Amino acid sequence: MVGQFFGRIGNFINGDVIGYPTGLPWGVVYANPDSFAPRHDIPYQPAAAYEAIANILLFTLLWFLRHKLKTGVLFFVYILGYSVSQIIVFTWRDNEVLF
Repeated sequence: MVGQFFGRIGNFINGDVIGYPTGLPWGVVYANPDSFAPRHDIPYQPAAAYEAIANILLFTLLWFLRHKLKTGVLFFVYILGYSVSQIIVFTWRDNEVLF
């Protein structure tokens, strides 16, 4: 979880995990021409930041459950929690599939 958090921070800085265009005050303009943003003059949802926040929340939950659940059960709580967080975050993320 900690590694995923830092990976998402890297995604945010690089501009390679972006959301849909937005008018919200926390929208991010990816002005670097090497980012994956289709346009570099409009703000986008910071999907990587949302994923980083979800990682922190899930890590906190797992930290409090670490002595209350068996090791294998804790792993499946992680898998379930990460899956749910991805489903939620993907509503704000531009998910164009490239082949």
